[in-house]
Amino acid sequence: MVQAQESRITVQIVPHPTAYPEEVWEVDLEHVDMSTEEILEELSRIAWAEGGKYPANFVLSGRHGHHSWGASGSFAEFVIQMSSGMGGGLGVLAVQAAIKGAFEKIRKRATRDSWENLASEEEARNLARMKIHAHYDIPLEDLALTGSQADASTATYAFSFTGLGKKFGAQVTTLEGITCCTKVWMQEYDFATRPEFQRDEE
Repeated sequence: MVQAQESRITVQIVPHPTAYPEEVWEVDLEHVDMSTEEILEELSRIAWAEGGKYPANFVLSGRHGHHSWGASGSFAEFVIQMSSGMGGGLGVLAVQAAIKGAFEKIRKRATRDSWENLASEEEARNLARMKIHAHYDIPLEDLALTGSQADASTATYAFSFTGLGKKFGAQVTTLEGITCCTKVWMQEYDFATRPEFQRDEE
């Protein structure tokens, strides 16, 4: 079994697979001692979190690669996109608990996460901005901080940003055995198709 040196695990809550996500959970891990099939199976269980007869609609993908630009290494990315039509408050709570459970289970099979510590609010804020930029295509220079909170008891940072007329929330926190788990979301969600799925209208 080939193991990637770095693995990124992402859960996106989306109204449609071609749309920008309503909410994104993400962790970065190193040397995960699980096969691609095991990781994808663990993520697929999140779709059954509501306990219904059928799972939520979902798209599951995994890819491996190698980079040799300066330092050399291997990486893997695993993504599950799940439909956002979840059944109210209890359904949302069940899905969130399933996401946390999957992340913690995969983390136990990794040597560590990519963050040995998250020492400062500035680090957390910069990470949150990078995640919003990555998932919503908002240029970093256009993201303005509008709110910030820190909870030392739970090692959690919460932020709010505006960018290009949109509002975003972000949370950087710890889970069991995971130094850094990020969650970002669009406030007052406005459906928009991602550029790679937009047809040329000319």
